[in-house]
Amino acid sequence: MARFSISRVILMFHVPLKTAINGTRTKRQLKSGVLGLCLFALVGCGTYGTYGTGDQERLSETETLYGEDWRMLTKGAELWLDQRDPYGPLLGQGPGTFAYPPTALSWIALFVPFGGMSIWVWNGIQLAAWVLLIWRTRRTQLLLLIWTPLAIHFYLGQNTLMYTLVLWAVALMPRRGFLAGLAVAWALTKPQVVVVLVIWLLWRSWKEGTFWPFVGGIALGTLLLALPATLHDPEIWLRWFTALVDFRQKLVMRATWQGPWIILAVPSIYLWHRAGYGGWPWLLSALLIPYTSFYSMVVLLPSLRPHPLNRWTALGLFGTLLLFLVPQTEASLGWILTAYLALAWLINGGPQPAQRSMPPSERTLPEQR
Repeated sequence: MARFSISRVILMFHVPLKTAINGTRTKRQLKSGVLGLCLFALVGCGTYGTYGTGDQERLSETETLYGEDWRMLTKGAELWLDQRDPYGPLLGQGPGTFAYPPTALSWIALFVPFGGMSIWVWNGIQLAAWVLLIWRTRRTQLLLLIWTPLAIHFYLGQNTLMYTLVLWAVALMPRRGFLAGLAVAWALTKPQVVVVLVIWLLWRSWKEGTFWPFVGGIALGTLLLALPATLHDPEIWLRWFTALVDFRQKLVMRATWQGPWIILAVPSIYLWHRAGYGGWPWLLSALLIPYTSFYSMVVLLPSLRPHPLNRWTALGLFGTLLLFLVPQTEASLGWILTAYLALAWLINGGPQPAQRSMPPSERTLPEQR
């Protein structure tokens, strides 16, 4: 069994120990990292002071939000398994109930038997899938556990992360064929998040000459997911559409181009391009699709390359912690989403790309664009 040591932990993040001790540049970066950690601690203390002592009602409300989105999903699946209408409670009531397409019911129903533990099972699956995907080439992404979109995503029991990881894995395949199409069919059970990325993958498969096997996998996968709900009740699709229209009317949704906040989005895109970070499909998905909350920014994950010793990365992560304190309202949502887009540029290294401070073993890996 390998012995645990601090040097092994440092090497795990590709930081040469000798350079970390003697390098002048790295010493400055270490100081920046320490400063960043101090700032994180200050924000944590401020958050506790705001929500933990002065506003017990707000704290109680926050506690009730834990797993709220996941409970909504499993409740819809539970109603369907009991041969009741999963979309019925939505009509005439506020948002926050089940509005996923019937294709999602069959896979969500698999978690119903776990009861109250299902959110832990689901978050564990998402976390394990993420770690497996990044471990060999981008393990510094583990820093993003303090990135507020990802942290709140886990807290609410959301699933955008898993959809993003599935499409990221498909994008990394040398060629996209039938099996890749089956995976994309599952991702299409949340179409509003993945539509831009699926169009991009279809275009890539066309260039590779695997378009028809890829489309065939998507078609068969969608059919298999739709069969259980459709055979049980063919009219469920009409009820879903009616419920979806009602759901959209009651929720506040914004995109980064739908308002004055575009004045912040345009320079952010320019700076991203100038730094050569790539990952444009993920960036465009975050830019073009209207979202209801900032946790949907986890779709940016495949385009992020944070580095633990980069001062700009620390500043970007600190900025997301500060942004979390801004109340999310109808007027502020667009600005918040666009600010997270701008902070993604900082997390990657800002004007000093994090890739430049990485060792050659990681810098030479092909950039996923």
